[in-house]
Amino acid sequence: MGISSWVKAEAEKVLKLTEGQDMITIETGYGPSGLPHIGTFAENARTCFVIEAIKKLAPERKIRMLVFSDDFDGLRKVPLNVPNGSIMKPHLGAPLTVVPSPYDPRLSFGETNNNLLKAFLDSFGFSYEFISATDYYKSGRFDGGLKNVMDNYEAIREIFIKTIKEEKRADWSPFFAVCEKCGKINTTKVTGYNKTDYTVSYDCTADTEEYKSCGYSGTVSIFKGKTKVGWKVDWAMRWAVIGIDYEMHGEDLTESVRVSRDICKVLGRRPPLTFKYELFLDEAGEKISKKRGNGLSMEQWIEYSPLAALVYFLLGNPNAPKKMGLPILPGIVDEFLGYAYRAEEDDMTAPLWYLRRFKKAILPAAPPKITYSLLVNVGRTLENPDGKTLFDYALRYDPTIAADRAFYDSLCQSAANYLANTPAEKDAYEIESVMVPYLQHIRDYLAKQPAGSPLNGDELQSFLFKITKDHELAQRNWFLFLYNVFLQRNSGPKMGPFFAMLGRDNALKKTDEAIARLAV
Repeated sequence: MGISSWVKAEAEKVLKLTEGQDMITIETGYGPSGLPHIGTFAENARTCFVIEAIKKLAPERKIRMLVFSDDFDGLRKVPLNVPNGSIMKPHLGAPLTVVPSPYDPRLSFGETNNNLLKAFLDSFGFSYEFISATDYYKSGRFDGGLKNVMDNYEAIREIFIKTIKEEKRADWSPFFAVCEKCGKINTTKVTGYNKTDYTVSYDCTADTEEYKSCGYSGTVSIFKGKTKVGWKVDWAMRWAVIGIDYEMHGEDLTESVRVSRDICKVLGRRPPLTFKYELFLDEAGEKISKKRGNGLSMEQWIEYSPLAALVYFLLGNPNAPKKMGLPILPGIVDEFLGYAYRAEEDDMTAPLWYLRRFKKAILPAAPPKITYSLLVNVGRTLENPDGKTLFDYALRYDPTIAADRAFYDSLCQSAANYLANTPAEKDAYEIESVMVPYLQHIRDYLAKQPAGSPLNGDELQSFLFKITKDHELAQRNWFLFLYNVFLQRNSGPKMGPFFAMLGRDNALKKTDEAIARLAV
């Protein structure tokens, strides 16, 4: 089975579930309390993969993708990465579309992040319909769902309270009132409800260290944005009101999905088909955290890697833990370069089929002969290399890349950005002095080549292997020695292509410097 076979399997499940329906409705969700991140991109990209597969399998079916912003939620904390966050502090606990934006005084913080989200999705060519929770609540589009929640108050309560601590059960309500006096939502506590006139009574008394209540008590209608329902109930109500057929979610929301599915059934609607994906891990196997700053941010992916490499990375089985981090990024990009373009895999269970439908992803015209790791390792030997310099080195190594300038310009610029922002990590290794004399063989080989002439990387690689055979050297130790001498690392690219990309003159210079440095 191909690396992307999970996508086709999901598409088939959706088609079976929605058989006989005129429209298939698929949703992704986003909490705009912070900037769009890798998780936002991943969920939207993977959802688009499934949609493309559905279109292929059943071109007659209508599909829409909804991007839902939970912008009616209260803001609990001021994000650490926003400027002038002090203007937001007095509004903590209020809906995100009420909190003033530190970026634009004409907008709320929720609106600012919604605009960023839409620009973010547009920049990658996603096709979607955007939905604001604030708009749905205040316009009355959720009024029918809210009435349904009130009508099934006790049944929903019975499902939910089993998931919370016993001491919190007595005060639990699916509704949160927006305080009529201070405008906050996180500070209110429902004290009673009336099914006859669809109102709730509340006290604005729920203080925390981050935000303070105003002490007001009142009674409000549950409709037209006067209240909202809590997260798991909100998710179920959304599914029921809009008629969601499919949605992905992270492993951390597994319990939320279970509860929301049960509530959705109480509301009288079939729950959607859901698909769980594992959270990302950093290179050490630890879960990625925005607070810790480990792993790779969306900004780093965009700056240091071709977009197509990220898309390829996400095409792999989402239920398998996926490591991502700066030290292993070159290897991730190389896997994309080496695997995604096998001609025999150009079908809908293989990466290339999806990559070609991702309009913003620049693809090479043919399987690349130059790896990202090779560009990075050559760049480490140069002083402040830019994208043009790396392209010139790559062109000397393989002149055929001139016919695919757009892709290789992008690849070389990504590598240059990576080099500029990630200092080289040096491995601890004791140079085997017994190997040092054999550097002279490399020097002699290079010196025999005409000055300024290109080198054949494969022939040079064969020559390096010949040294080990002629002098009975352990191949592993010999190449470990070369990696440390020229790269100060315990691993690296094929050394023949590495020297070839440096070019005869630079490779000879680096070898002479190594011989002089290691001379006893």
